[in-house]
Amino acid sequence: MKSATFMLALLVTGLLLTAGCTGQSGNNTTTAPANSSLPVMTGTITGEKNTTSITLPAGTTTTIELQENPTTGYAWNVTLSSGLAIENNTYIPDSTSADRVGAGGTHQWVVRGVSAGEQTFSAVYKRPWEPVTGNERQFTEFITVT
Repeated sequence: MKSATFMLALLVTGLLLTAGCTGQSGNNTTTAPANSSLPVMTGTITGEKNTTSITLPAGTTTTIELQENPTTGYAWNVTLSSGLAIENNTYIPDSTSADRVGAGGTHQWVVRGVSAGEQTFSAVYKRPWEPVTGNERQFTEFITVT
């Protein structure tokens, strides 16, 4: 019973933290400098479409989406380098299973390039109270801000 109460409290806290946030569509088309050999960000980066590196002009945004199920206690723990800023942080339940208890969804971050240089968006999928073991799902996107 204690476990169920704790999980419910964790879920309610997460929902309250994301209340009022809105998602942004993946229409973030950017252009790379002529001498750039890195892929140019167009649209949304997902865990299934993880490029090694992208180019993002300073002041523009890109959207990163990763599958998540906070009802299990697992969440993406994100770390950014100093040249990136999170503009929006939203959890979106799957529309096809929104009425099912325990169904997952997508966590979406809108990330802005703030200062030029090699930047990193890193995420580890784990329970916040458990130590990192090295066996967790991980996502890393290298972003060159120009």
